Amino acid sequence: MLINTRNNGMDLVDLRTLLPYQQMLGANGEYIIQPQTFYQQDKEALVTAGYPYNWDYNLVQESRNKNNRATDRSLTAVAGLTYRLFKGLVFNSSYQYENYNSGTEILQNEETYFTRNTVNYSTSVRNGVMTTAIPKGSIFSTAESKLQSHTFRNQLRYDGILGNPLHELSAIGGLEIRQVTSQSSNMTKYGYDPNTLQYANLNYANGYTNVLGNQAFIRDATVFTDVKNRFVSVFPTQDIRSMTNIP
Repeated sequence: MLINTRNNGMDLVDLRTLLPYQQMLGANGEYIIQPQTFYQQDKEALVTAGYPYNWDYNLVQESRNKNNRATDRSLTAVAGLTYRLFKGLVFNSSYQYENYNSGTEILQNEETYFTRNTVNYSTSVRNGVMTTAIPKGSIFSTAESKLQSHTFRNQLRYDGILGNPLHELSAIGGLEIRQVTSQSSNMTKYGYDPNTLQYANLNYANGYTNVLGNQAFIRDATVFTDVKNRFVSVFPTQDIRSMTNIP
């Protein structure tokens, strides 16, 4: 099964940022500035002073520039064998394979407030010199997860009548072996150019001074995981019932 989705547009979380009766577009379709992060006058003063990006926020503009994509793939296959060894004794063997892959891509281009705010927030002026820790360009994030499992199950079942006096015997015994492998990866690239697929190499180890004059670090979202688990189970059970009362 393959599912491709695009999570773009507005959602309830976005709409909660709106003030009552607040307009988003003007009479000619222009974006109306909405409050976000800092006072608008302070942001405009910083942009006039040379900060990298326009710092205006508008929800419609955000919605039009979203570019999020998610992909899900899943596959399940089952095979089985049943063999009667002799009267009352049956052998069952089965195998199940599962494979699941999911991935998301989030491209925040230079028109999104997220990117403009991130870059501007990482900018500071010291001794008359303006420094920006995160370069201009899009911010691109990806996440991928994979899960693969193999399950083997062998089982013997006996149903018969034994003994004197007679007893009805039902017994099941088996072995199941299962292996599950899961892998995941996440990364975020700054200063990303979707046309050339180039991005900036940043210094994640050393901090920088942000717009508030505080020390901060660039978040390195690069994570790789690879986990393999194996399970073994044995399941014996039996049931004996007397048949002396059966005519």
